Amino acid sequence: METLTYKTTEIRATSALTGSYVAGNILGNSIIGDNTKELYIENQLLLYINIANLGNMTSVQAKVEFSDDQTNWYQETFEQITGGTAADTLGEHAFSSTGGYRLAIPLKDRYVKVSFKGTGGSGTGSLVSCIAVHGTA
Repeated sequence: METLTYKTTEIRATSALTGSYVAGNILGNSIIGDNTKELYIENQLLLYINIANLGNMTSVQAKVEFSDDQTNWYQETFEQITGGTAADTLGEHAFSSTGGYRLAIPLKDRYVKVSFKGTGGSGTGSLVSCIAVHGTA
């Protein structure tokens, strides 16, 4: 029987939002410990995003970026197919209510950066955190 790996890494501690994207801990970066030293050999990434309070924001936005060298970053893309043509755009996830959200992302990257911002008001009273679950299946 194959042993599955399962690791968790805190991306963002519970804190208030700002109106600009702020990156959390970078997965694959050795400064956050051995949990992500070899992220590139893993193939599964789940982001557990907890929006405890929106405060006076109307939404929370999350942006996921990938890199092989921590210098050049490539943003997650979304695809819409119309008439046999796939149109890809840079992706952002928007959440308009409190709750716990789970994002599943295929993985074969050395580094992953997740950033958050709030929209529609100041970050006063907003509380958002994020944990990454990563491993192989």
